[in-house]
Amino acid sequence: MPWGQNLIPGQRRHLKALGLTPLPAAPAKKKTPTAGAFEREVLVLQQYKNRSGTLTVLRAHIETVIIDDEEHLMKFDVSLMN
Repeated sequence: MPWGQNLIPGQRRHLKALGLTPLPAAPAKKKTPTAGAFEREVLVLQQYKNRSGTLTVLRAHIETVIIDDEEHLMKFDVSLMN
């Protein structure tokens, strides 16, 4: 929401007199469907197994995985213990 909508008319006039104008509203980001928790854990386990050759994971291990072009640090000891 631009700041101009949050101000009373007198405040807007003062800002305009100073040469200030509100920025245009940012375009809405498209939300792409992301993987659910189970799918993320499976992806992390596959990545770990491909890299290490085993599914024996140290309890405090944190794996870095990229999902939807974003880097995530995943701790998956809980899912393995269940």
